[in-house]
Amino acid sequence: MRIHGPRLCFLAALVLFAALQACGETGGKRADSAEREPANPTMAEVTRLSANDRFRIHLADVKIALKLTPLQVPLWQAYENKALEAIAEEERGAETPPADSAPDQIDRRVRAAGGRVALLEQASAAARKLYASLTDEQKPVADRMLAGTLPAVSVGPAATPRGER
Repeated sequence: MRIHGPRLCFLAALVLFAALQACGETGGKRADSAEREPANPTMAEVTRLSANDRFRIHLADVKIALKLTPLQVPLWQAYENKALEAIAEEERGAETPPADSAPDQIDRRVRAAGGRVALLEQASAAARKLYASLTDEQKPVADRMLAGTLPAVSVGPAATPRGER
C-alpha cells in the first residue's frame, strides 16, 4: 500500500504528535529552550504545528470520539477524503503566486476561492450523509466537533498596498 499526499502529511503529524506526547510524559525537554518554554513542552510543540496539521489531528480525534460502527466507516472515509482535499487546497492557496498584473492576480484569487467553495460543498454533502447515519449518542459529539475539521474559506493572503508598508 502506497501512502502519499495529504495522508502522508496527516500520518507524519500523528507520529510527531505521539512523539511529543511521549517526550512530555518522560519529562524530555530540548536543551536550547529550557528557559523560554512553558512547563508543558508538548502543548508548546503542538501549537507550532500548522493550522492544516491541526485540522488533520482534529479529524483523527473526531473519528475516535464518534466510535464509528463498521457501516459508518465508509461514510466517514468519504467525508474525511473531502475534508483532506479542502485542507490540501487551502495549503496550495497559501503559496505565494508569481507576480502578475493586478487583474490576473484578482482572477486567480476568485478561481481559487471558487475551487475551495466547491470542495467545501462536497465535504458538506458527505458530512450530511455521515450525520444521517449517526446514532443519538454520536450526534452530540458530531455537533460539538465535526465542523472544526474544515478550514474556513479564504481568498488567499491579503496584499499590503505599496504605500502602507
